[in-house]
Amino acid sequence: MSVLSNNYLEQLNQWCVSHSPLLSLSYQVPLLGEGGTCSLFGELDETPFNLENELHAHELAVLKDVQSVVDWVKEKTQVDWFGVYLARHNTKNEKVLTKLAYFGEPSRAEFPLSEEFSRLSNNVTVALTGQDRVINDVTEYRNNGGEYYTCDPKVQSELCLPIFALQNEQNKNALLASEERKIVGIIDVECFATNCFDDQQKELFSAVCEKLSELLTLP
Repeated sequence: MSVLSNNYLEQLNQWCVSHSPLLSLSYQVPLLGEGGTCSLFGELDETPFNLENELHAHELAVLKDVQSVVDWVKEKTQVDWFGVYLARHNTKNEKVLTKLAYFGEPSRAEFPLSEEFSRLSNNVTVALTGQDRVINDVTEYRNNGGEYYTCDPKVQSELCLPIFALQNEQNKNALLASEERKIVGIIDVECFATNCFDDQQKELFSAVCEKLSELLTLP
């Protein structure tokens, strides 16, 4: 980690020690389009996504700390949307990314972790490859042929980063990005303006991933 990222991590650690987050165990989600491949913006499902019904006990146990991280990002940055996703098996034993906590407009709760869905979703691509994804102009990216999963048409730039497991730790849900590195989840960050993610912003969110690595490297 860089000196700047370490400074951000120190600030985040101090925040998490003193902050008391307001925890929400359910959230609204958009209806999904035909085949479940897209979200219908502005059309919400009547049934909220309930984390208590979906998560295992050891996953529920980290939600308060994850929410503290989300609250710090909201306090520290000007981004319009931020979410933390955990790689896991859902109640149907399907491999998915599950959104643990976020701020911003309602969005999809789970993404299938499959090669097929990775062709549509930056979140899934990053989770399967371990490679950062930075798009500073969504319109230009799509005009150049890039596939883009649109949940909110106002989004003009996006940053998606992997959360790697702590070294030498075992996690049965972790995705194998390489022989050395396992992925336990991702963060997704969105802005309604273009060119939002400069080097300083990337350093900040790198520190966020470092903190979440500590929290989400689960048994």
